[in-house]
Amino acid sequence: MKGFCPGSELNLDIQLTSNCDKFALNLEGRDVIAFHFNPRLNPGVVVRNSYDSEGWGDEERDGVFPFQPHYSYGVHIMCTEKELITTITSKHRFIYSFAHRIPPRLITTFKAFGDLSVSKIR
Repeated sequence: MKGFCPGSELNLDIQLTSNCDKFALNLEGRDVIAFHFNPRLNPGVVVRNSYDSEGWGDEERDGVFPFQPHYSYGVHIMCTEKELITTITSKHRFIYSFAHRIPPRLITTFKAFGDLSVSKIR
């Protein structure tokens, strides 16, 4: 990626492993994590955060928890002028927003970590 500016979108198809405990989807730049999307199955919370030279910011943990081990999900991340909007689709649709803390033009990389497989990136 060369910047993830307003109007940019990322679509993923993911499947959680049968023993999934947690995973993370990151939008990163040089020495920053502009967006850290980190579902933790135990205790059942989706943490959103960012990281820069001053360290991790305040975690955001509100919203419904839709994830279960061994299930597949569609993930859509869209950048607007003010925030990143993440939509999780399975049987239902779940939406999370995260206000920009780091300019989205600095985002150059997508990374996935943890107990999941990514089958499509668009």
